[in-house]
Amino acid sequence: MENQNRSQTKKTLFTLFTSMFAIVVTIATNFFLSPYIVANLGEEANGFTQLANNFVNYATLITVALNSMAGRFITMHYHKGDKKESNKFYSSIMLANLAVICFLIVPALILVFNLENVINIENTNVLYVKMLFAFVFCNFFVAQINSVLGITTYVSNKQYIVNSINSIKTILNALCLLLFFTVFAPRIYYVSLVALLLSLITVPVFFIISRKILPDLKINFKQFSIKTIWQMLSAGIWNVVTQCGNLLMTGLDLLLANLLIGPVAMGVLSVSKTMPNCIAQIAGNVTSSFSPNLTITYASGDTKDVIKSLRFAMKCSSILVSIPIMVLCIYGKSFYELWQPTLDAGTLSVLSFWACVQYIPLAGPQVLNNVFTTTNRLKLPSITVLIGGIVNVILVVIFVLFTDLGLFAIAAISAIVSIVRNLIITVPFSAKALGLKWHTFYKDVLISCLCCFVNSIFCIAFQFIIVPSSWMRMVVSVFCACIFSLISLFLMLLSKQEKKQLLNRFRRKKNG
Repeated sequence: MENQNRSQTKKTLFTLFTSMFAIVVTIATNFFLSPYIVANLGEEANGFTQLANNFVNYATLITVALNSMAGRFITMHYHKGDKKESNKFYSSIMLANLAVICFLIVPALILVFNLENVINIENTNVLYVKMLFAFVFCNFFVAQINSVLGITTYVSNKQYIVNSINSIKTILNALCLLLFFTVFAPRIYYVSLVALLLSLITVPVFFIISRKILPDLKINFKQFSIKTIWQMLSAGIWNVVTQCGNLLMTGLDLLLANLLIGPVAMGVLSVSKTMPNCIAQIAGNVTSSFSPNLTITYASGDTKDVIKSLRFAMKCSSILVSIPIMVLCIYGKSFYELWQPTLDAGTLSVLSFWACVQYIPLAGPQVLNNVFTTTNRLKLPSITVLIGGIVNVILVVIFVLFTDLGLFAIAAISAIVSIVRNLIITVPFSAKALGLKWHTFYKDVLISCLCCFVNSIFCIAFQFIIVPSSWMRMVVSVFCACIFSLISLFLMLLSKQEKKQLLNRFRRKKNG
């Protein structure tokens, strides 16, 4: 059992490492691409790209009820030895996704053809914006197939394979975009066109990998079962509610900015969200990296191992999420002066701060969201996310229409509502779901705040020691702050046993 736990931990850490690498590649791509788009196509073009992706998030409300719980049910049955039942779930989820794709094609076409009547496009080429949205929707349909095929990596706790594929895709995406923007006249739809082409290429790749790593998990449409679909829907419906709440909390911000203020304001907000979105990806990938191991451990019925796994995940999350948060918060104005010289760095830095601030008390505890899926107790957190989202939209509309806060109201209100909801609901209820005292995880909230405080000290110190007046000085200053923060947090958070295990692993690799 100990060897099995050690193996699962290694897989989880490798998954975490590859997910971080994939995000680094994504950040690097956005870092170079976003200023180019703003300079050549205007800030509103960058906004339309993100807005198109937000519309896809609206479409996921149809699929999230099915797909969000599929991995959980397939994993639970597979690791309990009931492979017949896991195959039934796997086959059913694929056929259900194909049916949903066919259903969504018509409304997607209607939206694309009437796009200028739905959103404010103004001076941007309407045809190119429509092509952007069309390719984004097509990419979404292909991604649904890839996500089902990728369930095998979740079941086997080998999500590092998906992360590796995504890293390669991101690199190819950057190279292809460079080629398109260099050889052809700049067009807004290149970003979504390249993404679609790469997704199509990866379909056979995911199919081959799924057959290789879990050959006994196969798609057979004869095994389709309405009962299994209903089982996933009844459990996943609360994830739909959660997704609705999340969309109302942050997914409508660009649309509200577009309709209430204008396309240019929407573009400014989208630029300010570029780096915070990358941090959100880091947080999301940390959470998803630990999810398979938590589900497998929970399936074994050992509550102590579940708590141990959860504690380790929160420590890793506190370290990996708190560092980029404070780097962006402290270095924000200097960064934007260098990165987006044509825009107001002060405005961008304040908007980015509000986009990041919700993670300060929740850098580690955000992992607790895994508990609700693992234990299949989603009702209360889902309802409260929806309520929080409704409150957010109402307050944003009121403050934008009746005050001069504008974009700052859109950014700040969602952050405040999110912090309040998570501290009141997520932290105590996740403890109750595991049979623990309601205040068990508030300690981890304090640890998260402490990590951010430690990071901010190093960032402020090195910002004065090495003034980030150029890219070279910015990189050196941030690198030094990150290294000192990383070492300090590892020494502060890891137990003696965890430090010893970590050193032993490095020694074994060294002696190899």
